[in-house]
Amino acid sequence: LSNQREMTSLQNKKPVVETEVQQVAMGTANLESFRFTHGMGNKNAEVQMFMAEEVFATTNLTDKQKMAAVIAKSDQRLQTCYYERGSQQSLPCEWSQFKELFLQQAADSGLDKVEKYRDETWANYLKRLKMEAQRRKLDDNEVLKMLKGRDAPSKYQVLFLAGKLNLDELISTIETFEFMQKLKPRSNNKKKEQVKPKRRQITQENVTCYKCQGKGHFARNCLKKTKKSCLLVKSSNEDELKLSGKVHRAILDTGSDVNILTYKVASKLGAYEVITNESKEITLLNGNKMKALSKVKIWVEKDRFSDFVEFYVVDRAICDVILGKDLVNKVRGKSYCFPLVCTIPTPPGKIVSWGRPYNSEKDKEDFKKLLSEFERKGIVEESSSLWLNPVTLARKKDGSLRFCLDLRRLNSLVELDEFVIPNIQDMVRSLSDHEYFSVLDLKDGYFQVDLAVKDRQKTAFIDPDGRLMHFTKMPQGFKNSPAIFQRGMQMALKNLLNRKCMSYLDDILVFGKSESEHDENLRIVLERIGQFGLVVNDEKSKIKLREVDFLGYRITKNKVSPTEKRSQGIIDYEVPKSKKDLRGFLGTINYDRILIKNLADKAKILYEAINEEDRRLNWNPERQRVFEGLKANWEKS
Repeated sequence: LSNQREMTSLQNKKPVVETEVQQVAMGTANLESFRFTHGMGNKNAEVQMFMAEEVFATTNLTDKQKMAAVIAKSDQRLQTCYYERGSQQSLPCEWSQFKELFLQQAADSGLDKVEKYRDETWANYLKRLKMEAQRRKLDDNEVLKMLKGRDAPSKYQVLFLAGKLNLDELISTIETFEFMQKLKPRSNNKKKEQVKPKRRQITQENVTCYKCQGKGHFARNCLKKTKKSCLLVKSSNEDELKLSGKVHRAILDTGSDVNILTYKVASKLGAYEVITNESKEITLLNGNKMKALSKVKIWVEKDRFSDFVEFYVVDRAICDVILGKDLVNKVRGKSYCFPLVCTIPTPPGKIVSWGRPYNSEKDKEDFKKLLSEFERKGIVEESSSLWLNPVTLARKKDGSLRFCLDLRRLNSLVELDEFVIPNIQDMVRSLSDHEYFSVLDLKDGYFQVDLAVKDRQKTAFIDPDGRLMHFTKMPQGFKNSPAIFQRGMQMALKNLLNRKCMSYLDDILVFGKSESEHDENLRIVLERIGQFGLVVNDEKSKIKLREVDFLGYRITKNKVSPTEKRSQGIIDYEVPKSKKDLRGFLGTINYDRILIKNLADKAKILYEAINEEDRRLNWNPERQRVFEGLKANWEKS
């Protein structure tokens, strides 16, 4: 309707060119032999203009009639432009001038409207332009022509203007240059010296690198290549399938929410539909994050399954084709999920409804972004519940936002699940004769457990925009979440526990007395957790080390000691000023009672200080001596 009104408005102006169009359209029968559309590209536009001039050569048309004939055989966008020019008496008078101007407008590819994202590499931008040109049925020369007038770093403008490389060569050259730039060492500006608490002096000669196990340097300065991601261990999670009729090998990643395809494969398939060129951040199997170039729909065939499937196209990945959880389930006909479903049994007729306002504007904005991500992953959804719980927001060490519900009132209605969580000290004590270790961290552990549909309304909360939401996954803050998760992990790993691995909530320790035994155990454990759809956080996982930190302890062959961070925390502990402070200190050192012989006897005088009737802490030189003596045990370790 809008277009019709616009054309009616233009027609009411009755420009001179419209009269000419009508005259030529009625008097020339050969106009059907050519047609112009906006964005048709240089080559197509020149071919159509050649055909038009062939027709004009057999007629006795004036320049103005030729112009009118061309406009009559143009699409609405071109016609609108020239109707406006005609109404303003701004059309060229000569055919040669009109022809040059018209070819420019008809050939306009529109690629200049495809903007480069702020954090996008130039190589990825050129790949996205190439895919957009293919979608518009334009050749690579249209992209190269557009780039000549594009603002770009001088080193790239030289390549664009030289015109000696085709588009694929240009992409490869820039990609190589950007890769080499990443390898250049960054300048290390000296920072002002700051006064820090006294720490134990560690010399360069006596340190051990966690990455290569070599002496004399730290892991951050290690020159050896980083160990491969734990998810690169070959297993049965690989298969073959057909994409647009061509066979490709794919990784079946039950921890991924999306399907991923590399640009290399996408550009060769040809028969696919581009859904959107909107950029999206994708987390790959090795934990690296990158922007997707586009989203496409491809015909997939595997055994009895065949359908159009959406894929995100990325620059590169450890495998050209990666299938997400939903597609894996369809292809294999199985459902990969945690062994248990979280339930929240409450007495009938009891409802919790209370809230708390959001105070910080910055927290509100960050919370909106976090909720948007949770909603996309299916962790939360909109609700119509009568229940309501307040939201608790806190900042992590890296500055990002931590969100959980204040479920104290809900917890008061629920009976405690008394499933026994493993004793950490007993776990680490049994590892003395093992030499190789890997620590697997399960990503967003609790959110890998489904929340029973009937209990989801009990986790309702209000977001900063006033929407009522509830969880679909097991929430943090629910008092039975640890017991449910630990029980599920023991069901999943069952016969592997204490033989090949140990599990403490979302941390799994894999061990082996030799390198080959460790590698086999790791393969089996990864395959087992993959069968239950559990996702490993590669960024926090540590693979095949002889010295590893696990649950606050540093574990090596025949030795278990507190981690350096925890030891330093005890060494730096300030002199207690109250019984509460002293109680905190004793609780902290009690965590290491298996490592310090006769710890209870050594700390007896401090326990007596807590049990005195006087409410104030009576501190004296003897207690100070015992306090310092206890801390000395961690200096030695």
